[in-house]
Amino acid sequence: MRKLKIIFPALFVVVLFGSLFSVSSCKKTYNTVVQDSIYHSPWTTLKMNFDSQDTLYYQDFVAKKLTAKVISNGAVLTYFGFPAGKDTLIQPLGDLNAFYGVQQVMWADTIEIQSFADLSGALFRYVIIHGNVLATTSLKNMSREQLSKMKFTDIQQAIKKTEDASTGQGNSFH
Repeated sequence: MRKLKIIFPALFVVVLFGSLFSVSSCKKTYNTVVQDSIYHSPWTTLKMNFDSQDTLYYQDFVAKKLTAKVISNGAVLTYFGFPAGKDTLIQPLGDLNAFYGVQQVMWADTIEIQSFADLSGALFRYVIIHGNVLATTSLKNMSREQLSKMKFTDIQQAIKKTEDASTGQGNSFH
């Protein structure tokens, strides 16, 4: 019994010193690399619903990367694709608004597309750009209306120019 009283404190001291050496020998590095990204959804075929009370067609999209902060400080761009044989005509929302009364309504996690015409069968894609990304690219002086009329490829090029000018860290297109 007396041996146990000596062994437990001695064992405790050995474990304590061992844990101190293992903690002090660990090298902890705290590097935080903030990499902003622009998110774009895959192309989705529209299957719009008709709202007889408001006499318009609509479709909701779950957009988990869409936050209240993005809505207030960033930009959400939407694009429509119209397949024509082997080609697809891609139009930004800003170009369709005049013809079909297309508009987007947003809240956190959701984008709703509304139109006076049934666009079912057309393709749809959205692009989410955070406010800090807008501030660090050639897009920074553009209004939301100007951004809504930009081609998808123009957005990609504006972001790529920022990537090329940096060290490879910074804005990226996902």
